[in-house]
Amino acid sequence: MFPQSTDSLFARANTLLGAAKGAGSVDQQTLAELQQLMNALIEATLGADDWLIVPGNGRAVESLLYLVDRMLEGRSSSPLCDCGVRSAVLVVQRMPADVAQVCSQGGDEASVLGLRIVDSCLSKLVDICDETERKLSAFVAAAADEHTSGAAENDVTDVLHAALASIEGLGACFERMSLGHDGLLNSPAIWKSVLEGTSALALYLVRSFECACKLFTHCNQAALKRRSRYAAVSNSLYKASGKLMDQVSAVFSAEAHLAADSGRKRSLLERFCGYALSAHKSIMNSPPQFKAVWKALCVIVTSFSAASFDGSGLCLKVYMQSCETVRTLATQAVSVLRRSSASDLGDQKLQRRLKGILAFVRFIVFQMSSLLARIQNSAVGANHAEVVSAAMPMLNTLLGELTTAQLLASMPKDVAAMIDHLVSTVSTKFTLSLFCAYPELIFGYLDRLQQHASGGDTVLNDQQHTPLLDRIQSPVANREIIRTVLLGIGSFTEQQQTQLFARNVPLLVAFSMAIDCDPASVFSVTKGCSWVHSEQQSATIEYELLVCAAALSATKLATPAIFEHWETAALRAILQAPSGSLGAMVITDAWGLLVTKALLPAAAVSTVVGILDVVTSNPQFVSEAGRYHVRQLLGRLFPACQEDELSLCISSIHDHVNGQSDTATLELLCVVIPWNLSTPESAVLQTGRALLNASISLLGSRDTIVDQTALFSGLAALLPSYQLDSRPIPSDEIWRYAYVIFEKALEQVDSADAGEWQRGIEAILQLAFVLSEGGYNRALELLELCGRNISNTMLQQDRSAFLLAQFAGSFAGFDLVSPSMESAVTALSRIFGCLLGESMPWIVRHQACLQVIRFATESVNQSIVEILIPDSVQEQLVKFIQRVPGGDAVDGAEQCESVYRQAFSRHSWQLPSAEVQADAQHINGDSGNLKQLVGTISLLQQQLETALRHPMPAGAHAAATRMAEYLTAELAKVGVDDEAIVEYCAGLLGDASMAAEEKHEAIVGYLEAVTEAETGEIVHNAIARMAEEQAQHRAEDEQRAKDELDRAQERERAEFRRDMEAATREERQLTAEERKQREAFLKKYGYNALEVVEKNGEAEIVYREAKDTPAKSEGNDNAKVVADRQRTFRENAKAAHQKKVERDKEMLEKERLKKDKEKRRTMKNEKRRM
Repeated sequence: MFPQSTDSLFARANTLLGAAKGAGSVDQQTLAELQQLMNALIEATLGADDWLIVPGNGRAVESLLYLVDRMLEGRSSSPLCDCGVRSAVLVVQRMPADVAQVCSQGGDEASVLGLRIVDSCLSKLVDICDETERKLSAFVAAAADEHTSGAAENDVTDVLHAALASIEGLGACFERMSLGHDGLLNSPAIWKSVLEGTSALALYLVRSFECACKLFTHCNQAALKRRSRYAAVSNSLYKASGKLMDQVSAVFSAEAHLAADSGRKRSLLERFCGYALSAHKSIMNSPPQFKAVWKALCVIVTSFSAASFDGSGLCLKVYMQSCETVRTLATQAVSVLRRSSASDLGDQKLQRRLKGILAFVRFIVFQMSSLLARIQNSAVGANHAEVVSAAMPMLNTLLGELTTAQLLASMPKDVAAMIDHLVSTVSTKFTLSLFCAYPELIFGYLDRLQQHASGGDTVLNDQQHTPLLDRIQSPVANREIIRTVLLGIGSFTEQQQTQLFARNVPLLVAFSMAIDCDPASVFSVTKGCSWVHSEQQSATIEYELLVCAAALSATKLATPAIFEHWETAALRAILQAPSGSLGAMVITDAWGLLVTKALLPAAAVSTVVGILDVVTSNPQFVSEAGRYHVRQLLGRLFPACQEDELSLCISSIHDHVNGQSDTATLELLCVVIPWNLSTPESAVLQTGRALLNASISLLGSRDTIVDQTALFSGLAALLPSYQLDSRPIPSDEIWRYAYVIFEKALEQVDSADAGEWQRGIEAILQLAFVLSEGGYNRALELLELCGRNISNTMLQQDRSAFLLAQFAGSFAGFDLVSPSMESAVTALSRIFGCLLGESMPWIVRHQACLQVIRFATESVNQSIVEILIPDSVQEQLVKFIQRVPGGDAVDGAEQCESVYRQAFSRHSWQLPSAEVQADAQHINGDSGNLKQLVGTISLLQQQLETALRHPMPAGAHAAATRMAEYLTAELAKVGVDDEAIVEYCAGLLGDASMAAEEKHEAIVGYLEAVTEAETGEIVHNAIARMAEEQAQHRAEDEQRAKDELDRAQERERAEFRRDMEAATREERQLTAEERKQREAFLKKYGYNALEVVEKNGEAEIVYREAKDTPAKSEGNDNAKVVADRQRTFRENAKAAHQKKVERDKEMLEKERLKKDKEKRRTMKNEKRRM
């Protein structure tokens, strides 16, 4: 036993240490004795509760620190250094808690001793970390140049062990000093030192953090990671360094250290933040460490409120680095998605990689709103150029390129949802924060739109060249940003809202224009696209989200006056909408949804009155597409109005119609009012009858083609509502005027006002389609006229050809087989032969194919379909029915999207036919013959009906659904109410490729970024529940497989029995000749003869030796010899085994006796030495 006196222990330890230092090396026995002496000395010095009042104990502490200092001198990788590290850590751990609390309270003995202990131990440990890091850095650099030697590699092993010991020692010391709320690391004492010659504890924290980051990086280098001799210790050092980084980050981000101010605190925090900012990329391969460091960095730069602290400048640097990092990560995700097919994205490894990238993006963007707020409130925020220049390219990638890659990759639903939940949610929050902080961004954009409009008739007429937001290149990103601003309009001040909606180009109009910049992307992923992966088809589509954003923006406005500006902007977006404007459709649906669902019933009537007043006061202000949108909007509003209120509203129209002879106003009223929604006795329909009579009476008195076109258009809109009216309609008179004008218009191809005549033809074709439902006699005359003049360029224009196909299809309900309709068949054959030609735009051929299908599905005309369709376009028609554009199977999502955009892009509709043809070569088909057209259509209909009747399979994701419900309820208790977070955690829980420990670490680390509450128990319970669910699911699968196997075996046994019974039934008796041949064969090879005998009334088979079988050789005993050899071999093997067992027992007994003897000798030597 060691002596209890501290002086004796010190003397003995000092003697051993001096001998070891003088010899230059130390053996293991001496080292073990020295460690035991140090442990005993530490226990004797610091073990007692009243150690401060023990006489001379201060001198004992100084002696103890002297020994630790001597052991830590010299090479950092020596055994004595390892012993010193362990002793230093034990000193700090055994130091009483009250000493740690009063280290900076004054100059008393406790404070002095506490400061001496902490400063001496930590300074030495940090110095060792520095030294080992420099050596590892040199080795890694040399290994990269392949200049390492065997001796150098041996030294690296010692250096790694020394680095590991020092890092673990620092971590243990910091853990000891942070225990409890009043621990030393939780007090302001770490920022200063009252004892001369010592440093502030925070300085050691910063230095240890820097060393840990460097060692963490070195352990990831190939020179250490891929060499088996270093792998184990390098991995341990990697984990210990990461843990130390977490500890230091947690200390500096604590609220207690961010309140007060001091010069040393400012400088140390700036040093920590600067190094963390420069080293963050090197630790991104470890998400827990990166999140801890980055979160601490963001908390410090946004929360430390010292006046002289460079928080604003650092905050801007962190913000810009965040933008750059997010953009880089998002670009990586885009690259992965573009290179991967739908089957590749189903791979769990690739999905985990994507989840890791997107989780980083979500975490960083989640912190950026607080950074932005700090920048805005500082002097740096006055100049927003740097803030915007860093943010907009990032948003372009997140909201534009990433979404585009999503469309091109046709990814599974879970991957698409992961992108939406992990990225879009936090990106939307940051986008709103950015534009609320700098509203001049959106103001300037609206002004640029106004400048763009000054070059044309109206801002809405040129969507192809609509400018985007600064530094935004993707139309999708531009649309998403404006939608975010519109949806978060409540975050802006009243003055800002007024500026956004009262400008020449208000925000709502800009939203409509942003949608029209790339309308195809809104519908690129919907249930209607057959090429999209079935799992990706969602019930909520992009169009519905756009409508909701526009409608909700009106509910968040500050004052009724701003709502009036909103209505004015919405009406402008609708009335001035260009042809095919999807944005105007969104605004129309949003306004109708708002009035009918969110406002009082009286608001519907006032809205109708206001809209009709505007459109009737200036009809020229309303575009062609605007009329359609106004009609759709009024169609939504009319059912929400009371009948008497609506009658009062229409009374103003009565007064206007009575003295009205303006054809433009008449046409506009006929077109925009949804007459078909009113009952026959209503005042609205009576007003419509007055408009109808006024229009017919004006047909004979107006000579200009403009007036006649307006009247025909109005009649085409009015007549469908009066087809079933008891009062007759003078259709013959209308037909007579229409035929004359139509025939005259076909002769005006080269006239100066050919455009007006073209619109007249379009109006008459639209009217003819309506009138043809009442009878075919007069319609047949116009059809024959069209057939004779089908080569006229007036009829081959896009809109005219589309309406002509619609008019031709109206004859599908008539019996074309009768002899009286022979001229109609001839005219229809000419018309469809032209409209299905390759020179026609896609939309015209699409409409013509639909009308031909109408003829094929009408039983009365199925026999003449092949007569209607020329041979040159029959195969193309069959390909259209089979939904294979151009006859070529569409392989990739990119080609599918190209086909879709060509088919539904508004700009391609307005191009000349030659240009459309040049851009759509993949849609055209080869010529051929039509075969079994009606049969093909019938087969498609049967397949559709079968699919609709087929029951949907039970969901295989029931366990995942239950887990999501459980997580939603549990996380809500700790303040996390986010569907995206729940779904991400549920996805990790359901990942069968991850171990339970990996799941726990990943989910807890992820939740730490969004909540401060303890979530370990929730995650543990969730993993347990998921394991039970999976076990139950596996059991059910196994039982199901077992039942299926039993049924299969039963079926096999039944089949075998049937086969045996059939073979038995089919067995026949051998003939005498066959029996003789069989017996001769058996005799030849010496087989026993088989004989059936009767015994006790039962048949028994007996084998007898054949009579002439050759006798067996007496000398052939091979079988006996083999059996003897085998028996002998077994006996010998058994004996050898018994000998080996006895020999092993003897060896074990000798080893035990040797150990006992050595133990007794050691004890005697120890006693003699003591």
